[in-house]
Order: sequence, then C-alpha cells, then structure tokens
Amino acid sequence: QVCVRAFFTFTSGCMLIAYALAICAQPTKREHGQLWMTMLLVLLVALNDPMYIARVIVGGNQALYAASVLGQIGFSGGLFMFWLVYADGMQSAPGMRPFCSFYVPKLMLVSGYVGVSAFMFLVHGRVPDRINVADAHSQNKEIFGLVVALACSLVGVGLWLSVLVSRAIYRLGWKKVEYIYTEREKSFVGITVVFVILWLCGHLYRVFHGRRGSWMQLQLPFLTLTNSYLALLTHSFWPGEQSGAVAPAEMKSAQASYGDEKGAGLLDDDED
Repeated sequence: QVCVRAFFTFTSGCMLIAYALAICAQPTKREHGQLWMTMLLVLLVALNDPMYIARVIVGGNQALYAASVLGQIGFSGGLFMFWLVYADGMQSAPGMRPFCSFYVPKLMLVSGYVGVSAFMFLVHGRVPDRINVADAHSQNKEIFGLVVALACSLVGVGLWLSVLVSRAIYRLGWKKVEYIYTEREKSFVGITVVFVILWLCGHLYRVFHGRRGSWMQLQLPFLTLTNSYLALLTHSFWPGEQSGAVAPAEMKSAQASYGDEKGAGLLDDDED
C-alpha cells in the first residue's frame, strides 16, 4: 500500500506542477474550467493520501489520519461542485451566471454532503465510504440519520447532474451538439458519464459480494479509476487547446446555420 500511495501521489503531483506551469505560460485569459481543474488536481493529491507514508514512519498518528480523511471528503465535495457548475454552465456564458441563483443552491447541496461527512468522521469516527447501513441502523440511530442525510445529498447531486446533462442534449439535439458544444464540453460529458457508470458498478459489486477484503481489493480499484478520470480531464482541459467556452451569440448563429443547411438539404431532395 505504501508503494501504491507513493506512486499515485507522485503522478498526481507531477500533473499538478505541469498543469500549473502550462497555466502560467498561457498568454490568453484563463478559462473557468481550467481554474476548476487546478483545484481538483490539488485535491487529488490529498485524495491519494501522502500522509499515509508519514503515518507508517511514525507508527500511526491520529492527527495525520484525520487530515487524510478530511482531504478525501474535500476532494469529493470539490468534484461534485465542479460537475454541477460546469454542466449547468454549458447552457450560459460565464458573465450570465448570477451568484445567488447559480452558485448558492449547488453550494448548499455540496456543503451539506461535506458537513455531514466531516461530522460523522470527527464525532463518530466513521469514514463515509466505509459505512455499512445495516450495522449503522442497529448500533446508533443518530449515525443512521446521518447516513440517510448523506445518501440524500449524494442522490441529489446525481439527479441534478443527470437533469443538467439530459436537458442540454435534449434542447440542442444530437446533431446540433456537434455544432454548438466545444471539444472540452463533449469530452467532459463523455468522460464523466463513463466514470460515474464504472463507479456505480464497482459499488454495486461491493454491495452484492460483501465489503470484506484487503485494501488492494476494495479501495485500489476506485483510487485507480479516480486518478485515471482526472488524468483524462486534465488532458481535455489542457491550456492552449481549443477554447472551452462558447458565447450565446455564437450558439444562435450555429443553430441558424444548421437550420439553413437542413433546409437546403430538403430543397435538394425536392428537386430530385
């Protein structure tokens, strides 16, 4: 486990340094998604738990363990916030996002998840992703209530993200997506959908086959999946590539041009 943690910490640290240098060397204005990626790479280093090696060296330390778990909770909260903000931001330009109506609802939902997770760990010593619901219900009603609140916040994030992505594709149509969405936005949607599906399949497997096993069997697959997902996102949002933002005026002109092309095609068919 020490070697695995060290490897992921090293690779995520290298990605963070390389991405930060690329951001600093970028002559144009930094995009909204690139700032989010910088934050996620910082939190990814915390998720990979560099403190684990220090805990092994000193023979265990509760403060370092608490910092590691809180870092993992912070990564989950940051990732959820990025999903909601970027998916909803695909519908509007950065200057058309009022703070109260755009950011505050998402911040409240994600803060609820982070707050409940941190309280559950700091007060009851339960790590959010290693909780058995049946045991929590039989042992302590307060813990069971926290588990229900945690589950509701996760379901809320999942449903909200599903609605945002489905609404974008439904409103524009599959063919118009090619005209209006940028490569970054299409990559974000595709990579995130695959990541969520694999993550859910992994947890369903753990539910049906039990949670007993070594760290390599239970935690390593999810850690590898998350690092791979962030590596693909980093490549998609790399500075200097195609712009990740489309102005509403450009979106309307693209829709109009698509409609003209479609109408011309119908006229050609009629002539034939």
